[in-house]
Amino acid sequence: MDVRNCKRCGKIFQYKGNSICPNCVQQDDEDFRKVREYIIAHPNSTSIEISKATDVELKTIIRFLREGRLESEYINGSDLGLECEKCGRPIDSGRYCETCLNELQTGFSQAARQLDVKVVERSRPKSVVHTYDNILNKRK
Repeated sequence: MDVRNCKRCGKIFQYKGNSICPNCVQQDDEDFRKVREYIIAHPNSTSIEISKATDVELKTIIRFLREGRLESEYINGSDLGLECEKCGRPIDSGRYCETCLNELQTGFSQAARQLDVKVVERSRPKSVVHTYDNILNKRK
């Protein structure tokens, strides 16, 4: 049994892959529901208006945007100032703009392919080279 302290409230809880306790997860979901419902009912509200009306802290709303759970295009103005962490372009949600996200995904895919080939090359028996080469050619 793995026991940890919640990163939000500091209470001890049984760790199951989430860094916050079940009570904080429940509160987080409730805050998200309030913000989402307010945005649907009052489109183009500013983030400060949303925060005051829902009693959800501004930093929590920004975290929802960073996590991709909300998009700032539904919030009036760019008073949140979300920027791509790589190039600094303004973004609606998440951490990266589409261009940087595509670059990162391409780089990760290439690295994964190189690692996959290297691992398989080391572990394959020499007697099945012909079959292995056919499988690689089918992937391309």
